[in-house]
Amino acid sequence: MDISKEKISSSQFALLVAGFLFGSSLITSFMDDVAKTDAWIVVILAFVSSMPFVLSYVYLAKRFPGKDLIQINDAVYGPYLGKGISFLYLSFFLYLLLLNIRVMGNFYTGFVMAEMPLILIMAVVALACAYAVKKGIEPVARLNMLAVVGSTFVVIVAVLFLLGHMDLKNILPVFTQSPIVYIQSTNIFSAVSYGELIVFLMVYPSLNRIERAGKSTMAGFAIATCLLFAIVVRNTAVLGSAATISANATYGAFRLINIGEFITRVELLAAVGITVSLFIKICVIYHATIAGIGRLFRMRSTASIIIPVGIISAIIGVIVFTSVNVQQWSAENYHPVLAIPFEFILPPLTLLLAKIRGIPAKTGGRST
Repeated sequence: MDISKEKISSSQFALLVAGFLFGSSLITSFMDDVAKTDAWIVVILAFVSSMPFVLSYVYLAKRFPGKDLIQINDAVYGPYLGKGISFLYLSFFLYLLLLNIRVMGNFYTGFVMAEMPLILIMAVVALACAYAVKKGIEPVARLNMLAVVGSTFVVIVAVLFLLGHMDLKNILPVFTQSPIVYIQSTNIFSAVSYGELIVFLMVYPSLNRIERAGKSTMAGFAIATCLLFAIVVRNTAVLGSAATISANATYGAFRLINIGEFITRVELLAAVGITVSLFIKICVIYHATIAGIGRLFRMRSTASIIIPVGIISAIIGVIVFTSVNVQQWSAENYHPVLAIPFEFILPPLTLLLAKIRGIPAKTGGRST
């Protein structure tokens, strides 16, 4: 798979970033557990604190135009250390892949198809994403444009339908938690959502105008943050403290929509939105993993490993996370720590070393 041969426009890229981040909407339940009714504040804190790191991804992509993360590591750290770091990154990407496939499986077995075996649902998800990845990132980006428009429409409609259930007193008073709670919850949201944009260093080579990488990335970053902020505020205003005990606050809020006994079961619309947005996120991570494996091991074609990687991820996801509680505990405690070197330490360090060593001799455009 030569990712540099696939090209997506700046607008497609911006919406792909937005769609990818919107696929993290299910993690807002983790934040409710920690930050309680101040979860909406955490969204803002995470956005601000993550911005410098996201920009470091952008500057790396622009400094090495046409090169992916594997090639950048080789150029900056050398062929041996660079490949070691790239191998660790691929392991991290694979972990993100199986984690998000498991999240999709948990959602369906918990809310949509409780009678279906978890492994079956995860296998179907893996195969569907494998089919999309085999088609390439450009078709995924085109599908995502519809997904983002649809998700935005669903969020707006839900807010309008739930106006009668909202009580802004539920979000007051503010800053009632200890400082450590805001630090912990901000780290969770940054690591499990915004920081995962590191996988886009495997997608930037497909951007047809790398000089617009900064504007496209930040536009998608802002769009997704607005949507996630609206979701968290809506859920808190509707459910109040009950959001902290709801397994999925978004789904719980949608269940309250009932207009004249005519418009009911709107939560199915939420299920469709969650499914599509999470599908996009999984596809992007899947693409980054497969492309990275192909680059690291110099494979002429990655077609033969696409399905096996997906199936293995589904199986490992069931084995590693023995229950929903184990997976949620991992997302709240283990994952934010594991992600720190890959999302917040290595990218800025790589950029700094590249600048110090003057690599490459000729840089790409500087416009962000």
